[in-house]
Amino acid sequence: MTIARIVFTALLCALPCWAQGVNIVQNTGLELGTQDWHINSIIVGRNATWAHTGLGAARSSCAGTACIDTLGQGSFLSQVLPASYGEQYELSFWVRNTSSAGEFSVFWDGVMIADQLSPIGPMLNYRYSGLAVSGSAVLLELHGRADGAVISFDDIVVQQAGMVPEPLTCVMLCAGAGVLALALRRRERWASGLD
Repeated sequence: MTIARIVFTALLCALPCWAQGVNIVQNTGLELGTQDWHINSIIVGRNATWAHTGLGAARSSCAGTACIDTLGQGSFLSQVLPASYGEQYELSFWVRNTSSAGEFSVFWDGVMIADQLSPIGPMLNYRYSGLAVSGSAVLLELHGRADGAVISFDDIVVQQAGMVPEPLTCVMLCAGAGVLALALRRRERWASGLD
């Protein structure tokens, strides 16, 4: 086996390390305003102050727990996403809070999966993995409350879990390919009497 074939095989094996899972959320950064989103008591606008990237973001100034504790009520943005039954998904989004009472909740497939206080400060990334679906579509609903101040959401991403390997997997794959290449090269050199 030639070195070129080994390198090609190694690159082919490492291809999943560079693969990106497909985001099934439409208008993920809210750059297109409310397009693809259903909103209730949420402002979607273009303002870099509230956005993680670009200018689009969703913001809430809703006060009280009624803003976040009931599916389909309160202050929320939602989207029905295409999904595959039996698959697991990972949700990621960014939140910025300017209130000491900042809080958000996440509903996935009709079930609250998070009710979390959000610290005051810069945008923070939140991730939830191992999310299952019960059919060919799933409802994602993000609720926010800030009790007179502002809590904002941006860059909402849902990807099929397992689409992007852990970084250590990529390192091990490349290291294994390198060891294989060295062993085969040494074998070729030994067979030709150069060693």
